[in-house]
Amino acid sequence: MKCKTQMKQRSIFAHSLSTVALFAILQCKGFGDFWDKPREKNQDETIGAIPDITPPTTPGSPVANPGGSSQINLSWSAASDNVTTPGSLVYEICQSTTPGVCNVFAVTFASAAGATTYSPTSLSALTTYYYRIRARDATGNTGTETAEISATTSATGTVNTPTFSPVAGTFSSAPNITISSATVGATICYTTTATTPVCDATPSCIGGSLLYTAPFFLPTTATIEAIACKNGETDSSVATGLFTIDMAPVAGSAISFAGVTATTLSVNWGAATDDITTPASLEYKVVKDDAAAANIDTIAEADAKSGGDLLQDWTANITTKAITGLTGSTTYFFAVLVRDAVGNKTLYAPATQTTSSPAGSNWTTQTLSASANWRSATFGNGMFVAVADGGTNATSSPDGITWTQRLLPTSATWSSVTYGNNLFVAVAKGPSTAAAVSSNGTTWTAATLPQSLNWSSVAYGNGLFVAVALGPTAVAATSPDGITWTQRAMPASATWRSIAYGNSVFVAITNGLPAATSADGITWTAQTMAGVAEFILFANGIFVTVPYGGANAQTSSDGISWALHALPSSGTWKSVAYGNGTFVAVADIGANGARSTDGINWVTQALPQTSLTSITYGNGLFVALKYASAAAITAP
Repeated sequence: MKCKTQMKQRSIFAHSLSTVALFAILQCKGFGDFWDKPREKNQDETIGAIPDITPPTTPGSPVANPGGSSQINLSWSAASDNVTTPGSLVYEICQSTTPGVCNVFAVTFASAAGATTYSPTSLSALTTYYYRIRARDATGNTGTETAEISATTSATGTVNTPTFSPVAGTFSSAPNITISSATVGATICYTTTATTPVCDATPSCIGGSLLYTAPFFLPTTATIEAIACKNGETDSSVATGLFTIDMAPVAGSAISFAGVTATTLSVNWGAATDDITTPASLEYKVVKDDAAAANIDTIAEADAKSGGDLLQDWTANITTKAITGLTGSTTYFFAVLVRDAVGNKTLYAPATQTTSSPAGSNWTTQTLSASANWRSATFGNGMFVAVADGGTNATSSPDGITWTQRLLPTSATWSSVTYGNNLFVAVAKGPSTAAAVSSNGTTWTAATLPQSLNWSSVAYGNGLFVAVALGPTAVAATSPDGITWTQRAMPASATWRSIAYGNSVFVAITNGLPAATSADGITWTAQTMAGVAEFILFANGIFVTVPYGGANAQTSSDGISWALHALPSSGTWKSVAYGNGTFVAVADIGANGARSTDGINWVTQALPQTSLTSITYGNGLFVALKYASAAAITAP
């Protein structure tokens, strides 16, 4: 069977990288073209991520100098690459005795990694050699060759120029330098001060030159110059090599933390310094471990971190990293690595930080001003205010901790208190017509509702206080100031439990599925909820309800469309509040509450008291009231 090879140009897209590649497609009679033949089912191929295909840049400033009768000394400036560090680039050299031959590049020699000099030896005397040089990265990509350079070897009788091992370049630690000449018996003189070494006729090293006798360590960056001399022969050319000692960076001030919350913090550290790389070019990596500092206390361990433990990959010129998505009351271990331009790395000592407790999770029992059937609490104008059913009991506190007893103007079964329009307003059930108004939560004035009903809840919005009642009843009431009330009609006779205002709408709920919405508190539209509810709150852009004797919270943005969300348990849920990014619900039986950051996903929250009837938030603090006692509980 006869086959032919065709070159086809195809555009291959792999992940986010698009490149045009050439493929040699073997096309054989009877099989057709691989690319053009229709695919059978499941014959599609998946092409993986294309590796590094970017070649290095061209080496700069290539120079060729004679190094004696059998040696040429080549030097160039380092190339660069998008992935491979300069210290890892290898240089390929094409050598020819005919000009232009290396235009079709063939590798004659290859340098050590990172070298910027090379000295071909065993050459012919009085011969011109032509060279081109190119860089090769760690992947094997080769860059463009330099322009052709040339040099002519000396006549026989000239001492071969010294060579350095390792060749000149950049090093991360002090190199052990060997200097040698291909001329047997030659004396080698050298300097490390960028001055020219000199031999006399003896030959001896003079003029501050040092006699080379054995390998030596070079502790700091220096230019070494060397000459080889021998009686009866011409001195060699001077060999020159710049040895750059790029030590690992020096870490700055230790890791510290700021802005610590239950889920976020900032990792901070001092800028590192380096003997070669500028501070602005030093790169940093930030990692964490959830178990122990010992897991990230070496460079290798920290550098190996990936996934969720890799918080910041190598990035230049940063000294802080904001971390999110942490868990409250949890200890984390953090480390920072710094890397210079040639890849030397230094580890900042790992540091430990525990996140703060989640909002609404760390509770303390407080003492109210009196033991009473505390029913409802609110916060406004820098003051917590609570009312109780069965008397004139009220109380107020600027901080939720120290409480002062207050008197309501009428003995009644006070059921709800709210704040709006610079006023506190309370309503009572009984049945009753009792309402009360206060500008400061301290001194109260009596007001009268339009009917004697079991007024259960009051809210403020759109310039009006609106109150609803248990029933069944179809009556509501509105007031601009809490003093003068007007009777309003609800869309159905029902047991209206609670009311809230948000997103430009009032929403009233019952102990069943019926609900109602109103833009002005006057004209109402019947709605249907997804489940039963006891209390409604608007916060963080949504309405949230909790049920009395149920296991589902509900959420809605408009009071019309509702979604059910599982609470941690079925309970006699009485109230919910929002603060510091968290919803907290309490119940009047048992010591478990519930906590949620979005009103959708709830977790159990243990509480230090039972029989909690109301919760509110203000001044950075949740406050919940215990019924028939003098106890309240608070949590940030």
